[in-house]
Amino acid sequence: MSLLQGVLCQVLSWAGLCQVLWVVGTGLTAVVAAWTVRLLVRHAWYTHRLSCFSKPHADYWLIGHLGQMQSTEEGLLQVDELVQTHKHSCSWFLGPFYHLVRVFHPDFVKPLLMAPASITVKDELIYDHLRPWLGQSLLISNGEVWSRKRRLLTPAFHFDILKNYVAMFNSSANTMHDKWRRLVAEGRTNIEMFDHVTLMTLDCLLKCAFSYNSNCQESTSEYVSAIVQLSDLIIDRRLRILHHWDWIYWKTQQGKQFKKALSVVHRFTRDVVQKRRALINQQRETDSDHTTAPQRKRTRYQASFCV
Repeated sequence: MSLLQGVLCQVLSWAGLCQVLWVVGTGLTAVVAAWTVRLLVRHAWYTHRLSCFSKPHADYWLIGHLGQMQSTEEGLLQVDELVQTHKHSCSWFLGPFYHLVRVFHPDFVKPLLMAPASITVKDELIYDHLRPWLGQSLLISNGEVWSRKRRLLTPAFHFDILKNYVAMFNSSANTMHDKWRRLVAEGRTNIEMFDHVTLMTLDCLLKCAFSYNSNCQESTSEYVSAIVQLSDLIIDRRLRILHHWDWIYWKTQQGKQFKKALSVVHRFTRDVVQKRRALINQQRETDSDHTTAPQRKRTRYQASFCV
């Protein structure tokens, strides 16, 4: 007991407290130094391994090509210029953290597209930021999980199945065209196509997958606004290296906005799926004896979308 009291007195004294802080500070400094050295060694190793590929000019050896490509029209023009300069591929690195090979020529892209799913693992730099939104979906998953989900979903896109949805596709496209005609009649001389086509695509998806008429092309909604905000925040996060770590990102203002928009999207999706499941179950119970074969097939694949 006396020994414990002596240790506590020593630790709680100013001299003991300084020693404890010095030990903790030294330990943290050593950890940071070791992590930095490991990061720089890894950066040098990858730079050497990728030296066989041509590399666009980088202003700084440590930052690399970070910030050189933007998700804008000017960024697309820069990509076109990059392809004209480097005909088949080039190396690309974002700080000392990410080292990439950008492939352009079809002869180089084809082997990657034809390779098994176990080999062509998706890049975590892009897809990992989508995981809180899309979970372990077909877009995010890899390997055998991806192969199994792809096999389950492929029949839903058979030509005979898609023919049943042509009328819905045309309806959404006509709505977009009608909106363009109104804008032109009001004196608009130019139209931002991307936003309109995005809403038309979302309208088609909700109609075909969930039989839900959102009217998103004609009126704004919390759900559509949340989707646009999530897309913008993901692009913004990709351009900020420090935001790639979750424990930093979720404490930032952008991270809090992402969580808020994410809750809106997930709540809307959950409600639509639950309503669609209830409707499908009700149809199965009441109309199972009067449903034709093509209608049964269509209902089955709509159910697979809900799952």
